[in-house]
Amino acid sequence: MKYHRKKYINNKRYQFRMLVLLLIVVYVSTFVTIFATHYFLLSSIVEFIENQGRSPTGVELMMIPVKALVVVVPIVFVLMTVATVFVSHRIAGPLQRLKAYMRRFGNGEFSLKLRFRNYDEIHDVADAFNDMVNKLKARYHK
Repeated sequence: MKYHRKKYINNKRYQFRMLVLLLIVVYVSTFVTIFATHYFLLSSIVEFIENQGRSPTGVELMMIPVKALVVVVPIVFVLMTVATVFVSHRIAGPLQRLKAYMRRFGNGEFSLKLRFRNYDEIHDVADAFNDMVNKLKARYHK
């Protein structure tokens, strides 16, 4: 039997923080792309007019944006990749640590205390894990 979620917003604080972070990455990269493309496009047209002494023709005008895109697209791609790595690290890092602690707990280490860094996103998961460890440790020692 498949499990289907009925609610898309389960943890409002966490989901909205991630949404804001991702939207910032998208908006900043879009703004940088638009600004840089327009800057290169306009500066290329002005440079063409200064060098040639005339306005560019249709074909020449179509070739000017290619120069801008060759510069802008790789820069924006690199910036978005770096930003995505940092955003995913804030999620994947704590989950990896939780997975390792669960394995250690399963192997009998009952003195574990899971902590995440201050800027990691899922501190409530660490609190729930530590609470579970304490309750199971108390049951085990009875």
